[in-house]
Amino acid sequence: MNRSAPATSTAQKETRWRERIARQRASGKTIAAFCQEEKLGKSTFSYWRRRLGVGTVAATAGRKRAAQAAPFLDLGPIKAVRPPEIGGGKGLEHESSGGVELRLELGGGVVLHLTRH
Repeated sequence: MNRSAPATSTAQKETRWRERIARQRASGKTIAAFCQEEKLGKSTFSYWRRRLGVGTVAATAGRKRAAQAAPFLDLGPIKAVRPPEIGGGKGLEHESSGGVELRLELGGGVVLHLTRH
């Protein structure tokens, strides 16, 4: 029994469905009109679009987020902290007395501002 046959079959199906979805998009026809012309089930067509993540709102949003991703921001090394002493410590304290301030502009007027002294 050849165990690689199902994987090849699945890959071939995915390739065929990607081609069909691309043809529908290029045709400018609605999904319903394209499916009727190709004698495909509309629900089957929609299933494969979701499965492959092609042409769906979620896939488009994911590509937009990836394109807008901010570059990596290196904030430098993390300084060691001292754990609180049992029964009366002040909690975590930075070894330096300068504290930490972090301000991130997230876009759309949203700013994340963290301060620790």
